[in-house]
Amino acid sequence: MAFALGTGLYALADTRSGVHLVFSTFGIGEYTETRPHERADAPLAATPRTVAATVLPLPSKVLQPSGISWDAASGRFALVTDQADLFILPSDLSGVQDATVVQAGPLLLRQGHTETVTMADGAIYIAGGHSHIKQWSYLDEAWQEGDVIPFADALSPDGDIMAMAVDPTGRTLFYADEGGNLNAVDLVAQSQTQLVLEGATKDGRTLSEYTITGLSYADGTLYALTSYHHNILAIDPASGVIEDAWALQGIKDPSGLAVRAGEAFVTVDHEYTEPAPGLQVFALSRPDRS
Repeated sequence: MAFALGTGLYALADTRSGVHLVFSTFGIGEYTETRPHERADAPLAATPRTVAATVLPLPSKVLQPSGISWDAASGRFALVTDQADLFILPSDLSGVQDATVVQAGPLLLRQGHTETVTMADGAIYIAGGHSHIKQWSYLDEAWQEGDVIPFADALSPDGDIMAMAVDPTGRTLFYADEGGNLNAVDLVAQSQTQLVLEGATKDGRTLSEYTITGLSYADGTLYALTSYHHNILAIDPASGVIEDAWALQGIKDPSGLAVRAGEAFVTVDHEYTEPAPGLQVFALSRPDRS
C-alpha cells in the first residue's frame, strides 16, 4: 500500500503527465488575456510591418520553452523552460550541448519557476517567479549558481520578471517585469534607471498597452517581444524611442526572443499535451541606418 501510494505521489509531482493532470484539475495556470482592442490593432500610429515565420525544430528534450538568448561571443543559444531547465544549444540548434536544472525539487514545484534567460561575457542570468535575477557561471565543467543581482529599492521589480537582455560587454542588463516596467541595471555601478518607451500612438492609445515577454540586445538596439499584440519593437536603449516595429504572423503564445544577424528567434509556450511548435524565426528587415 505504502509503495503504491508513494508511486502515485511521484507520478503526480515529478512527471510531466502528472503535473499536467494536477494543473488541469485545479485550473492552475489557466489565463486568457483580454484587451479592449484586437490583437492586430497595436497602439503605434505607424502600422508594424507583418512578417511570417520559418519554423525550426528544437531538440526533443526541450519542451515548454519560456525564454531564449543568443551569445555572439560563444556562438551559442541559452534556453530555459517552464520546468526550470537550462539548455545550451549550438548555433544550428542541432542538439543539446549542456543541460542543467536551475531549481531543486520535484517537477510540480519547478513548474513556472523560470521565465527568462540572457547571457553575455561568460555569464548567464536567469529570472522568473521570485522577482529576482541570479547569475550563473560555468565552473568545474558545470553551470554553478551565483549571486542575486541587487536592486535599488525604488526600482524593485513589480511582480515576476518576464524578460531580460544584457549588452555584449555584460555591463548593462535590461529587464521587463509583470507590472509593465522596463528598467536598465548597471551591473558594475549597481545602479538602476527606468527606460520609458516613446513613440507616436493612435488617438486615445498609449504604449503602456504593450506587455513585454521577451528582450534581446543586438547591434546597439534593444528588441522587445510583446505578448498580446505579438509585435517586436526595435528600441533605442539610451532614449527608449521605438525606431521600428514588426507584427508576427501566425504565432500563438510567444514566450522569448533572441535576435541574431537580423533574425528574430521566438520561443512559443505550449501545453505538455500539445505538439511542440518549434522555434519561430522571423526576418527583421530594417532600412539602412548609416
